[in-house]
This record gives sequence, structure tokens and C-alpha cells, in this order.
Amino acid sequence: PEGEGGKLALQLHPTSRHMQAEMLAWAEDNLAAPNDLGQKQVALEVFDYDASRQQVLTERGYTRTPYAAVTRRLRFGQQTLLPINYPTGFTYRSIRTQELSDLEKLADLLNAAFNRTIHNAAEFANFARFAPSYREDLHLLAVAPNGDFAAHVALNYDAVNQRGIFEPVCTHPDYQRQGLASALMRDGL
Repeated sequence: PEGEGGKLALQLHPTSRHMQAEMLAWAEDNLAAPNDLGQKQVALEVFDYDASRQQVLTERGYTRTPYAAVTRRLRFGQQTLLPINYPTGFTYRSIRTQELSDLEKLADLLNAAFNRTIHNAAEFANFARFAPSYREDLHLLAVAPNGDFAAHVALNYDAVNQRGIFEPVCTHPDYQRQGLASALMRDGL
């Protein structure tokens, strides 16, 4: 299992991919959890390039959801960070949690980027107030010329354990494929 709610993480050696269907069958029998409708389900993330897993899932009746996430890890050593290439026409700054308009624009961006309706200004205000690793200066924004938030990258850093995570990273659908989130992630690093 990958947390609660029937979420799975299939971890297979490349030479054992033939076991995917068998692993899914076992997970469906042993790890399924009820969804909002009370029906048993399992869920897992699949990369776009993983045609083999997509085929197995299709054959088993799985459907694709409109949202996804990816986690990547990077250990810092003597690596040189790439230069930040800010796309022109935007302004770049940190969020201002004391300004309600910033919190409302962030909620709008998160809802648009992740195709949701659940985010609101109060949610982020509570996060900023209570999350122990929250730092306002590490919640970075690309602001469009009309004042809309075009992209947001949050770097939450745990200084005690020297661990950081980018979450969430998002770009409004109207501004995607311009390098905004990439520039903000490099700025955060």
C-alpha cells in the first residue's frame, strides 16, 4: 500500500514486469478500500511512457483520472545548479500570506492547475500558520501581467533533518509549457 484509501505502489524489477497482473489481482483482493460511493477500489500512478502497465490496467478495467503526481529525489553533492531562465513578461516573488487576495489567487491557481474545486484561501492560511516547515519566502510565484498567479512552487524545508520537498508545483493551464515552474524550482533550490 501507498498510504490510505487503496493507493498502491507497484515496485517491480524490470525483469519481473510479467507479474504486474498477478500483483494487481492480489492488491484488489487485499488492499482495496471504499471510495466515496462505498465501492471497493485501488488506485496507482502510472507514467505516460509505461505502456506495459497501462495495457495491464486497461485489460483489468481501470480508468484514467484527470490528475496525477510524480515524486523525484535529488541528493545534493558537488553538483552545479543550472542557471535560472525566467520567462519574460512575468514578475516573480514570494506569496504574501497576510494578503487575502494572494491566498484567493493561490486557491484559484491550485483549482485550475489540478482540475479541482476544493481549494480556498482559508485552507492555505491554516497551512501557513500551522505547518512547522512552512516558510513564506520559499513559496514562490510567477505572476502574469494581468495579476493572475500563473505558476506556484512551494519548497518546504526541514532544517533539522536537512530535507526539502517541492509540493505543490503547478502552472495554470493558460500558462503551461513556458518554463515557469522550472524557473521557480531552480530559484527555490
